[in-house]
Amino acid sequence: MPTRRIMPTRFTALILAAALVAVGCGGGDDSSGTTALPTQNATTATSSTAPPDTGSEVEVSEEPSEPDEPDQAADQGDTSGPDTTLPPAIPPYQVVHRLILDDITTLVIEVEPGAYTDVQLENLVYEIVDTYSPNQAIVVDDRQAADLAIKDDLTTEEQSYLDEHTFLRIENGVEVTFHGPYAEVGGLTVGS
Repeated sequence: MPTRRIMPTRFTALILAAALVAVGCGGGDDSSGTTALPTQNATTATSSTAPPDTGSEVEVSEEPSEPDEPDQAADQGDTSGPDTTLPPAIPPYQVVHRLILDDITTLVIEVEPGAYTDVQLENLVYEIVDTYSPNQAIVVDDRQAADLAIKDDLTTEEQSYLDEHTFLRIENGVEVTFHGPYAEVGGLTVGS
């Protein structure tokens, strides 16, 4: 059987030309240097993707439009960018001691050791005040320091240890002072 050569028809050539134009224009980069060759009856080759003729004009934009929604790449697990994980609103904490004497409530609260932002500690203050309404509270990052916070007559070494592990104190239910590595934050008054 003789070998038969199939010659491309004009329609096949138009489809190939349209495909080359689509590939050349698809990136939206005008600096690619790709130019489309003029073809006859190019609409025939691309009519399968054209919207149906409804009798009204449709505006076609030459420039790509920006999406109205936020970047969906992050929603789809794109981890190529910088880490944007937000820290928790407040550090995890537990009330270690709750003392009530003459209607004055004193709390000793322990947080995990670590570095916290001043915003996280301020949010912790509001959480404590809103949840427990203490007259006094002390926030430490160590169980031994929590036990020292309720002890009377501390030695110099014990007081020094407590000071090293104290993050903040609440006095009179609303006056907050920051201590230790957060001393530069200063203080705040809850509700003002």
